[in-house]
Amino acid sequence: MKSELSKMVNTNKLKAKMVEKGYTQEQLAREMGISSAAFSRRMANVSDFAVGEVGVLIEILDIAESELVPIFFNH
Repeated sequence: MKSELSKMVNTNKLKAKMVEKGYTQEQLAREMGISSAAFSRRMANVSDFAVGEVGVLIEILDIAESELVPIFFNH
């Protein structure tokens, strides 16, 4: 069963932030310490982002507080 967090992540907005900061999925996966396949599954909402992984994404991509809700709490 998928967690509520994974269902709420707006991967389109997250992808836009990745492009804005110049990161590929492979680069982010490497910095997060997960495989590129695992990262790809998370971006496809096949697998869940762990809370700790979200924290790492926020730090790496320098996601502003005002961007948290639109990206990570998509309703």
